Amino acid sequence: MESELWPVLDDFEDSVDAISETLKPLLEQNLPKHASRLPLFDKAKLYIITTYALETLLYTYLETSATPTADHPIMKELTRVRQYFQKIRDIESKEPKQEEKAPAASSSARVDTRENLVLDKAAAERFISAALAGNDKYDIERAENTRLQKERAKEKLEELGEGVKDPLGQRAPESSGDDDDEDGGVRLVMSDSGDEAEKSASATPAPKTDGVEDINDEERAQINSEKKRKRELEAKEDNDLKKKSKKGKSKKAKKEKSTKKK
Repeated sequence: MESELWPVLDDFEDSVDAISETLKPLLEQNLPKHASRLPLFDKAKLYIITTYALETLLYTYLETSATPTADHPIMKELTRVRQYFQKIRDIESKEPKQEEKAPAASSSARVDTRENLVLDKAAAERFISAALAGNDKYDIERAENTRLQKERAKEKLEELGEGVKDPLGQRAPESSGDDDDEDGGVRLVMSDSGDEAEKSASATPAPKTDGVEDINDEERAQINSEKKRKRELEAKEDNDLKKKSKKGKSKKAKKEKSTKKK
């Protein structure tokens, strides 16, 4: 019996020495201070392993002192710590699976959202108008462009109205009213019936072709001069707009420089 006991005691001493050497770096420093530097998962593992090591030493002491351990509270504590070990293993085994599933899930979700994506144009217009509402420069440019478009459309209508002539190439007789003189419009002489046209033709002598050609040339020259004047006005307005935009850009650049210097 004694011959069998001594080798077991030697093995036990060797195990104690190995455990002491392993735990020496951990026992020489403050455990909570060392654990505070670790990540949360490693911190939990450190506390569980330390608890299991201490309880194992207690269990070994009880066994060597011939104390019955079947109903001892140390067995419940060891079982509880082993459950924590199992939880750690489950977490470590789930992490790689979650990392593999995450790219696939994100790609599928992205595909689903792109397929079902519908643009709400009304909402987009509201967002854009709300974002640009406080931009004074944008509001000024938009109002100026709208005004120029209206003026150009009005000028084109006036040009079309001035180019209208009566079929016979004659101007309508000037009316006695002041409104017709101020407007300077051209009225067409229209006959209600063929008899009235014949009477007016017989009553008034036929105009000379030279006079008609002279009148048409004068009108063409007047129209061309008005078009030229309108083009000059448009060019002047465009130049003014460019100058205003340049001034706004220069002011903005100066403000940015001043803010950078500050």
